[in-house]
Amino acid sequence: MTAVLKDIGKMFPARENGVIFWSHGTGWLTAGNTRSFGDDGGEAIEITDMAESLAAKYDYVIFDACYMGSIEVATAFRNKCSYFLASPDAIPIDGIIDTTTISILVQDNPLKERLINTCEAFSHKMDRKYLPVTVIDEGKIDGFINYVRDLNIDLSNITFEQLYSYNFRGYDIYFDIKTLFSQLEEKTLSTLSNVILYPSDKQECCGVSIFIPQKGNVNYWDYYSIIEWNLLTNWLSKWPDYAKSQ
Repeated sequence: MTAVLKDIGKMFPARENGVIFWSHGTGWLTAGNTRSFGDDGGEAIEITDMAESLAAKYDYVIFDACYMGSIEVATAFRNKCSYFLASPDAIPIDGIIDTTTISILVQDNPLKERLINTCEAFSHKMDRKYLPVTVIDEGKIDGFINYVRDLNIDLSNITFEQLYSYNFRGYDIYFDIKTLFSQLEEKTLSTLSNVILYPSDKQECCGVSIFIPQKGNVNYWDYYSIIEWNLLTNWLSKWPDYAKSQ
């Protein structure tokens, strides 16, 4: 893929460079599969490998695929693009990017504005306002990572009934990050708002998911422990269930 993208960049120079990935997605996890993205004809690719294959830094990366709108995936691409657009939920068959949103993307107004307008068009397509989608400013991710890494707060009092879950094949793995952070200190939400340029408005959600370790998802802990977001923030270790198991 690296060679193909380099060739395209040379053959078709442009004022902006973006990548749109269309396929099936499972976010950061590998549950039931050997890889995280693709799953075409039994073949797929890990998110870390996918990010590393982008030799250049792009103006934007868009995932028109299910479950890719997570803080974990955005972290993996933080040095590969300026803006990241994806959904944390299942994507309908007609997708995010269609003739309407393509025409928005190629307009002359500022890129950030075009990406936000793309989200607006998708969210309101056929009046389906419940479809979560977001734009993340990748330039702000490192500051957010540092904040979360240094976050020293008791997470044992989190009320899980107040969290919104993007149901993944019947499992509670992907939780909306805003519904979690709204239960923490006030500064946490303001720090999050610096990163998310277009928050989904479904039930106070922001359209970005995050994993929370619980007794019911122990099988994911080992793999999650090696992904970049966890390595940079010590996210698992902040949770009582995980800390007690170590």
